[in-house]
Amino acid sequence: MSSRPALVEPIQSQADDLALKPPAPLEFLTQDYIHPANQELIDHDQRRWRLLGRFERIKLSWYVGSLAGQLQRAGYNDLLRRAHAMRREYHIVRRAGDDAAMQRIKDAARDVLARINELHSTHELYQHYQGWLDYEKKNRRDLKREAEREKRIREDMRKESKWLSSLLIDVWRKTNGCHYTYSDDGKEKTEVPRFERVVIRPDAHYFYLAASKLHIFKWLGYRWLLPNGVTVSRLHDDDVMENMRAATKRQVDAVWSDAGQLMFRVSRLDSPDALPSKVKWIDGMKYFPDDRRGKFPYVVGMTEGRKFNWQELASSTDAHILIAGKSGTGKSSLVNAIIGCWVSTQSPREMRLVLIDMKGGMEFDHWAELPHLLWDVVKTVDQVEPMLRRIIATMKRRQALMAAIGAKEIETYNRRVDEQNRLERIVVLMDELSVFVGLGALTEEIHNLMTAITSLGRAVGVHLVAATQRPEVKVIPGRIKDNMVRMSGYAQSIAASMSILDNIEATRLPMVAGRFAIVTSKSMKTIIVQTPYMTDEDIEGVVSSAKATYTDVANDLSDSAGAPAPKIWDEQRVLKACIQWFDGHLSGQRLHQRLGSESPGERHLAKVCRSIRDDFEAVGSVLLVEDGSRWMLKQVKRGWYLHPLSDQPDNQPVEYSVI
Repeated sequence: MSSRPALVEPIQSQADDLALKPPAPLEFLTQDYIHPANQELIDHDQRRWRLLGRFERIKLSWYVGSLAGQLQRAGYNDLLRRAHAMRREYHIVRRAGDDAAMQRIKDAARDVLARINELHSTHELYQHYQGWLDYEKKNRRDLKREAEREKRIREDMRKESKWLSSLLIDVWRKTNGCHYTYSDDGKEKTEVPRFERVVIRPDAHYFYLAASKLHIFKWLGYRWLLPNGVTVSRLHDDDVMENMRAATKRQVDAVWSDAGQLMFRVSRLDSPDALPSKVKWIDGMKYFPDDRRGKFPYVVGMTEGRKFNWQELASSTDAHILIAGKSGTGKSSLVNAIIGCWVSTQSPREMRLVLIDMKGGMEFDHWAELPHLLWDVVKTVDQVEPMLRRIIATMKRRQALMAAIGAKEIETYNRRVDEQNRLERIVVLMDELSVFVGLGALTEEIHNLMTAITSLGRAVGVHLVAATQRPEVKVIPGRIKDNMVRMSGYAQSIAASMSILDNIEATRLPMVAGRFAIVTSKSMKTIIVQTPYMTDEDIEGVVSSAKATYTDVANDLSDSAGAPAPKIWDEQRVLKACIQWFDGHLSGQRLHQRLGSESPGERHLAKVCRSIRDDFEAVGSVLLVEDGSRWMLKQVKRGWYLHPLSDQPDNQPVEYSVI
């Protein structure tokens, strides 16, 4: 039952009934309200260690003394000692198997732990503010120097803001339609618009236009503040904006606030659109949202005001990621930053990665030694379809496991089973989707498998991250984009921007490496970010740390125990199949037809056959490891056939090891 008191006491009489006055509807909207997230930022800023004034130091010392007195009167240290002694006693009686004594200790410890929990917040405050006093006493000179530097910076920013404001207003004063000129006692006077307020941020100044104001007599409504004949639309026409850019020698844009107020954003000299030109991945990880760790967050970049934007993989709407951007836009760096976020904050028991690299392994080569890696990196087109089918089979197996206990999502399943039986999330990363275009039926099949993952994978913990340099419809069919966070670097054509974002924002991006436009299903608003840059040293540090932390990680999923091992068609397996099924005819085409849906692909089988022929021509024979027999190859017309070799060759035969 809720402990909240009743808003209205029981009516005792008619007089009491007449005295009751319920609050007016929606009255809470007129009261001061601070969003919890903003309140956390305010509290964090207030608790930040900084230089203290004389009276602040005295006041804080008194407060710390009062907290220490509360802890002493409550016997906080004695409670901790008692809890520690009970813990040791409990372990002793548990080894002895005395259930009665164990229950007695539990009952006694319950009250002690409850009292410790009541004093925990007081102890945290005491530690924080006592640490603040000690730190301020030890580093007072440095803190004073830093405070003076910040004061000078703020003063310089205010001066710069006043100077920019005068330049913008002067442009209106000299531009037709942006001011009102009249005569007063024979003197010509000019009225120009003014700014209501100015907000200074690290990368830009925001000038809020004063267009209207609530009248002193509220019943009269709002009063128009713009000069006679001046319209809001005229103030941000293209020619006016060009004049402002020329006057300030900076990038000036007209943007609208969430409340619908016109703002003029003047970017700083090192930023074309109020965003920094370079953001380090290591800086973003300092602000990792640990409270949302269970949602598998990842950083996509820095937005206006130097704020890092974090998205969640375990989202109900945006469980997959689609990244587009031509060479030089920062696409590969963004993919590396996303991988770095996951592998540095999640263990292999929580997340596994499947890498499909259509650039021959060049893109994901530096991640090849990650313990989070599941199976081997896919580097050829022929291996993509079997790998995706393997993922689909894993999804079906997980669906059966979850249905058995009535769980609809992986989070519910993991809460209901033991820790050793929990399922990892699987992230399939595919780089360069354009390679799959023009392959006939194989293209359609790969697109169908990708669609199945994006449609059904979220519930069972399977996610897709796809990247491409060519954001075209034939590369990215519309059905694949469902439930995906879509990110795009600069696009040269409107068609390319529409195919990835469903808007033209990608064509408006400046030519800055790492500048991306992002569209999520949660919000139709396009977010412009500067994506983080992950250096080679950062990648090496993450990989080496993961290898040292997670050892002896199985190269398979925890729920694959008892499942048949995947069949890999290497040289030995192809050699044996051609001898048994085709009387020695070495043919990738016949083997592909014989295997049907279980085939790894005709291209892959033909490549293995060519490898066998090349090695035979170099050495003179091949060895079937299973029975130790040796074979030679002869070409008959356009086919190659295997024949047993009775005599021992002079050259050493090629021995293929089973993978």
